[in-house]
Amino acid sequence: MGSAAMDMGSMLGDVVPELVLVVGGVIVLLYALAAPRRLQSGAAVLALLTVAVAVATTIPMLDGPEAYTFAETYARDLPAVWAKPIVLVATAAVIALSLPWFRSDHRSGEYYTLLLFSSLGAVLLAGATDLKQFVVSMLLSSATGYVLTAYHRLSRASAEAGIKYFLLGALTSASMLIGVAYLFGLGGTTTLPGLRTGLAAESGPGLAVAAALVIVAVAFKLGAVPAHAWMPDVAEGAPAPVAAFVTSVPKVGAFLFLARMVLVLPPEGLGWRPLVAVIAAATMTLGNLAAL
Repeated sequence: MGSAAMDMGSMLGDVVPELVLVVGGVIVLLYALAAPRRLQSGAAVLALLTVAVAVATTIPMLDGPEAYTFAETYARDLPAVWAKPIVLVATAAVIALSLPWFRSDHRSGEYYTLLLFSSLGAVLLAGATDLKQFVVSMLLSSATGYVLTAYHRLSRASAEAGIKYFLLGALTSASMLIGVAYLFGLGGTTTLPGLRTGLAAESGPGLAVAAALVIVAVAFKLGAVPAHAWMPDVAEGAPAPVAAFVTSVPKVGAFLFLARMVLVLPPEGLGWRPLVAVIAAATMTLGNLAAL
């Protein structure tokens, strides 16, 4: 029992920044519910303190050992650890930008809770080494993003951006779940290290479809072709700090998971390299032409 308690304590030590974000988000929410309207901006101060504590607890991890934790479902390697301060510093900047933007909104306290939980989703996505962890992280990041995008309740542009973001997100979430189910059936496990072994001998249309469905879901989070249509609407209709957040911060986690995902796929028999290359080229081309 003592060994099990030590193991659990060690695993919890691997996710201290994430736990700080969870506890801080709950505290900010309770404050927003209890504080009078004139003190709602205090939620931003609490959110900034939460981010500062999360960054402080991340710093010792930068020189720590690299390992998988929680039965190989979560990574504590350098990419995942460095993603945390990147996401958190960007979140702090968005919180600071949001203070003057939402000064006249008497219900802005809950907004900062959503920001903290959305950044938590990006952090979890960056460290995900399990398909179930990937699904939960994607849904947490996306669900909070939908609400943040439509936070200007009286703005038609904000509401339109929110509903378009939600509809496209629902479509890609369905493809994500189907792809995850396919990969689990083919590989016999949901952990990425296990899939590396379980999929080694797999090839054919089943694996190609499964990988494509998951990659399309990640492309949605990246704002990449073919799931890019939400980007212009969110950039135009969402509150400016939200647009800055949603179009940048979640991509940190998405890029890292995409890299982890494609590295476990069989190098022969599945052309994921050309697929990712085509998506990247199409996204850059379409994005630049549309901007012009």
